[in-house]
Amino acid sequence: MPDDDQNAGRSTHSVGRPRAGPTPETTPDRKDAEEDLRATGDSIQDDLKRLSDLEAVKQRLDVSDPQVEKVSDEAVTVAERIARKTRIERDLADELS
Repeated sequence: MPDDDQNAGRSTHSVGRPRAGPTPETTPDRKDAEEDLRATGDSIQDDLKRLSDLEAVKQRLDVSDPQVEKVSDEAVTVAERIARKTRIERDLADELS
C-alpha cells in the first residue's frame, strides 16, 4: 500500500490540538480491511473443511482406485489456495495493526 494510503484519515494537527475528521479506527478503509480479514478467515475455514473432506474420501478409497489421483489433485489445489489466503490474511492483519 502506498504511504499516502497509510496516512489517510490521520490528523496532521500538532500535539494538543483536536483532531479533524475520523480517527484511523473509524475510517472506511479500516472497516473495509476488517471486513476483508473476516471474510478471508471464513473462506480459509471453508477451504479447510473441503480439504478435510477430501482427505476423508481418500482414506476410504483403495490405493489402486483411479479416483485417488483426482481427489489428491484437488486436495493440492485447495491446500495451495489455503496458503495464498493465509498470506493475504497475515498482510491484512499487519495493515490493521
